[in-house]
Amino acid sequence: MKLGIIVVYLVNENTRLILQEHLRRIERHTKTIDYTIYGTIIRTPEPLIAQLRIGSHPNMKLYDFASDTANRAGTVVHPDAREHGSYLDKLTGLAFADGCSHICTMDMDSFPVRDDWFHVMSEQSAASSSGVVAVFRAENGDTDLTHPCGLLMPITFYEKFSPVFIPPDSFFSSDEFIKYRMETGQRPDTGVGISEIIHRQCLNWTRLKRTNINNDDILFAGIYGDLIFHFGSTSRNIKYNGADLMNDRLIRTINWIGENLMYFRPGSLLDRLRAWQRDRIGQRKTQAITKIFEAYFSDPDRYLSYLRGNGDFSRFIKQHK
Repeated sequence: MKLGIIVVYLVNENTRLILQEHLRRIERHTKTIDYTIYGTIIRTPEPLIAQLRIGSHPNMKLYDFASDTANRAGTVVHPDAREHGSYLDKLTGLAFADGCSHICTMDMDSFPVRDDWFHVMSEQSAASSSGVVAVFRAENGDTDLTHPCGLLMPITFYEKFSPVFIPPDSFFSSDEFIKYRMETGQRPDTGVGISEIIHRQCLNWTRLKRTNINNDDILFAGIYGDLIFHFGSTSRNIKYNGADLMNDRLIRTINWIGENLMYFRPGSLLDRLRAWQRDRIGQRKTQAITKIFEAYFSDPDRYLSYLRGNGDFSRFIKQHK
């Protein structure tokens, strides 16, 4: 078997440590399988691109693609997600053409955390009818999304169905997708092109669910299937996301009032109350993310052990500040 690890890299000064840890973890935990990282670098300052090329992973192949500005167009999914999906499609095709038996997509801020991660995922792949194994983020409101921060696909699935990570906008108004959405409730996002095929073909896929015992955030710093760690969406400056809003009692109450008792008129008391609460949620989110990064990089192995339920890491941090 040969594994292709597929990654789209978007690097800035704030994410360099994450990039280094991503590459270090892949090398540390992927010693028993022939593998190559197939990557491309997008929207990154030229000096950082040069540094990444000079200090890149020994098993890495970096590709330069023409600008995908046109592929970012559309209204159904976020332009960044569409761009990300289009590059994943290109790199996946290159990896399979290069002789890979499996590809595993990862985000720049996700990586394996066990030496046997690929062997466990390949066994799960062989046991499912589609062969696809992927992170499943129910905590983000997903109901059927094969998330690309940790998605394993065998060449048999690729050759049979020619999947894409995000179909064109026109597909989302088709009878096929409308039926899929009604039956699963899954919204469009990167990876939905794969999960929709699996559902339409009456196949199944293995879901790597969040296995954290300890959580410092509802979505960030997750371990999935006890195999893949994902920091979260570090490429965008996010104040809050759907998971934060869905789980905030005041926001849910405000939304219910706005939907059932009165309209959200711009500038109204209800509208201003919702904006105020969202700002508070955003402040808490920024603080939580900052603490997660500080905690992780103070002692990565110990922090991962803490997430798995071993020990009280918060006390350890206080003792070593």
